[in-house]
Amino acid sequence: MGRLPIGGCDFSTRPYTYDDLPSGDTDEDLQKFALQPEDLYHKIPLIEAATKARNASIKLVASPWSAPSWMKTNGRIDGKGKLKQQYWSSWAQYIVRFLAEYRQLGVEVWAITAQNEPSQDLSYSIINAMGWTMEEQAEWVGGYLGPALQDAGFGSTKIYVLDDIRLVLPEWLHALMSNNASRGFVSGVAVHWYLDFLVPSSVLDETHRQYPDVPILYTEACTGQWPWQP
Repeated sequence: MGRLPIGGCDFSTRPYTYDDLPSGDTDEDLQKFALQPEDLYHKIPLIEAATKARNASIKLVASPWSAPSWMKTNGRIDGKGKLKQQYWSSWAQYIVRFLAEYRQLGVEVWAITAQNEPSQDLSYSIINAMGWTMEEQAEWVGGYLGPALQDAGFGSTKIYVLDDIRLVLPEWLHALMSNNASRGFVSGVAVHWYLDFLVPSSVLDETHRQYPDVPILYTEACTGQWPWQP
């Protein structure tokens, strides 16, 4: 398995998306959407090399860190900002376009997450980020992302929700599974290990007890993220 950023992430050497525009410009129909050198000369060749080495396919989990700044309430890739509701459809089509561009270049994506660390909106973030509440994510997945994937021929692409620390489990998953529209599109719940020392692992047991058919997948862990760590 491997994790694939949709656009730039906090480990990227520059902040970028696939539809960055001058301040004040918008592109609701994504006419200026384009993969970047990072995709063409780094990510895809690495995926191809790993696939060749294994002589088998790799299950890729793709995650978006931020929408283009013109789609967001704060007009920035980083900071405290959310997706403007007027662009909920455009953002779903943006994800579809990413999958289609990668497919055209021979790379199939096994699953996507609805958003990397949606709770980043709770505090000012210095990395690429975009905030969601669990209710908003349920509405967007059920009304926009899931239908857009189906309509574009990506109905088999799995959708993992949360993609954040386990502090908000099982409540986050419950919000998605209790929503009639989003429930049918949720394939699993993605978790990060940060702050695990504050939250007992029993929340994973409780999540599994309530939703035994929903896989729990750890998608991100790293060291050195705290100021006191070298």
